[in-house]
Amino acid sequence: MTTAISFRDAQKLQIVRSDDGVTDGYLHCTVVIDFGASAPLKFEDSLSGVPVSLVLNPDQGIFLADEVQRLMRLGIGAWLQIEARSDRVVSCQRLRSQDSWEVTYRLPLENGSECDLRVAVAKASSEDEALVSAEEIIRNWNHGLDRRPLGQDLAEVLGALDLSYAPRLSCGLALVDR
Repeated sequence: MTTAISFRDAQKLQIVRSDDGVTDGYLHCTVVIDFGASAPLKFEDSLSGVPVSLVLNPDQGIFLADEVQRLMRLGIGAWLQIEARSDRVVSCQRLRSQDSWEVTYRLPLENGSECDLRVAVAKASSEDEALVSAEEIIRNWNHGLDRRPLGQDLAEVLGALDLSYAPRLSCGLALVDR
């Protein structure tokens, strides 16, 4: 019943120097959620005004971009916990293998659009069992996320940034003890 979940995340830092010599960083982080089905789900959050030194140099061994992605995953997990429910299932298809299924959820996004989350179920004897297994896969992924507190210095940096283009980060930040 377990499904391999891979992360193909990305981090990109854009450094901009103004005419008066001020350097500013724009951090773009991508988190890809792949529940082993036909299409992964990709999320992107962006931060402006990021201190470049914090992106390039770790704070007590922890890179800012890695923490942003960890918090994004927590935010995505909280969102999935609320939204990935049985009334959002739009498809439950048996695949070529007799026992394999793909469950598709249609989920609302913060901008009013929708996305499809696909979950592969390796072994289920019926559609009902596949639906229960898909929910369990999502729940297990969410419970396995790193919920350790955010370091004080990184919490202060993130607290000072404009998070309007980082909705998943904002949600994750609210979930960790600071």
